[in-house]
Amino acid sequence: MALIGAFGGVFEPFDFANQFAPLWLAVGLTAAAVAVLLETGRRRLFVLAAGMAILGLGGLRVAPELAAAFEFRAAPPAPAGALKIISFNVWKSDQDPAGTAAWILAQNADIVVLDDAALRGELVADALSAKYPFHVRCNAKRCSTMLLSRLAPVNSGGLAHGDPENRGGLSAAWATFVDARGPFTVVAVHLPRPWPFGDQRVWQERLCNAVAPLNHGRMIVAGDFNATPWSFALRRLDDCLHLQRRTLALPTWPARLRIGVPVLSPILPIDHIYADRSWETVSVRRGPSLGSDHYPVVIELRAP
Repeated sequence: MALIGAFGGVFEPFDFANQFAPLWLAVGLTAAAVAVLLETGRRRLFVLAAGMAILGLGGLRVAPELAAAFEFRAAPPAPAGALKIISFNVWKSDQDPAGTAAWILAQNADIVVLDDAALRGELVADALSAKYPFHVRCNAKRCSTMLLSRLAPVNSGGLAHGDPENRGGLSAAWATFVDARGPFTVVAVHLPRPWPFGDQRVWQERLCNAVAPLNHGRMIVAGDFNATPWSFALRRLDDCLHLQRRTLALPTWPARLRIGVPVLSPILPIDHIYADRSWETVSVRRGPSLGSDHYPVVIELRAP
């Protein structure tokens, strides 16, 4: 699987293996330990070589992200405060819509990006409407990506294309606001999963093409991208958005299994926030496990 992932940049379906690159690191480390402690002779050499090869292939995928996370330095908060944004896939099968909404309200964010805000997820959006009266949807009859704000946008619209609710298209909405520094645009995104294999590139390119005319500086893009930082898919998106990804090695999925059973720890970083270089990151963190199968992401940005 690690070797297959190495060719994910040439043949897109193979990139699926890279989503789990940290697992290959664990497997390689285990194999090397078994070789040293339990094996002998030629078998030891074979198992050790295989383990080291897997470690190397996995390390090549994961190391750049870990290095970037290690180098991150938070900016000091602005005297008048920072722009606070929550990005959260609230899940159509949210196990606790009331608790999810209560936590979001307690964060007192300026803007809330919601993915999968349909069925039980829409109950969350409804509970937030009093504090966040301005809602922008992705402009499709069956499209559950939403952008909520306390501040009235000066312009907004939807970017839905294809069949977004069946993971067969682009699900996105945008809104432009004005603060003391001028206008800035926030885009809410929910991209399809990497399966069925090999179709993420199409919708990533469509997203980049859709947001390019909206990017007049100070843009922020947030949501569930269904791609990890060690995949060729997300690195490709890093390049085409022309923004800085501020979520570095921050696992957000899963918070619970599909049957609703909580898990001990998230594994995959698939919820991300990008921002123009004119924004400085004051803080970025993962929220608690709530009723969704994703963890929320909370970011504070300031305009120096």
